[in-house]
Amino acid sequence: MKKLILTIIIGIFLLSLVGAEQQTLGTFKKDSCIQLIQTCSNCTYNNLSYVYQTDSGILYNLSSKMSKEGTFYNFSFCNTSADGEYLVNGFGDPDGQRKSWTYNFHVTLRGTRITIGEAVVYGIAVLIIFGMMMACIFGIKKSDKLYMKFGLGYIAYWFLVIISYITWVTSTSMIETAFIDRFFYWIFIILMIGFIPLFLGTVAYYVYTVLTIKPIMDMMDRGVPEDRAYADQIRKDMKKKGGWI
Repeated sequence: MKKLILTIIIGIFLLSLVGAEQQTLGTFKKDSCIQLIQTCSNCTYNNLSYVYQTDSGILYNLSSKMSKEGTFYNFSFCNTSADGEYLVNGFGDPDGQRKSWTYNFHVTLRGTRITIGEAVVYGIAVLIIFGMMMACIFGIKKSDKLYMKFGLGYIAYWFLVIISYITWVTSTSMIETAFIDRFFYWIFIILMIGFIPLFLGTVAYYVYTVLTIKPIMDMMDRGVPEDRAYADQIRKDMKKKGGWI
């Protein structure tokens, strides 16, 4: 019986928390003007009292009258240079009685926020892609075929690019610091640009390797042992360079 009563009390408490959930206006971009709104069909006015920036502790005492258009009240607020949560408080007179209201909004670098569920999905995606990238790297070490090594290397590189992009997008929405945002952004850009010289260098190395190996493979096709084929090719290369062996 005591357990049942305790369960009911806890349930009522949790329901009260859900019912008291803060209303939100949404998420907006840093340094932009935000339209603070309120609706009331039986009010003659709605006024703003203050806007409080919770992270930095900045309090904007507005005491401003909101403009009215029918049942819609509006006020343009442009002091959004700080990231984080803002609490808005005001009051109106529904049915002739003064009542206060409050809600919040968030400001981020790009005007977006990632939920916990989305962050978990991104995290799982990064782990999966990272695992695939490591599999490609291990495949490079185990493979004895040149084209397989190059192919797996390119795939691993693009997995790294994808990971850097997801990290940048996630940090933009979850970490409200411009330095970190730009840091991950430039990592992504550098990896994207770096693909061009990597591709050209790989092609050049592949061509050089093929041209070097082809004479050895031709000798082996004629029945020359592998060790002797390599030794003969080294001697030929040294003679071309003016050396002696």
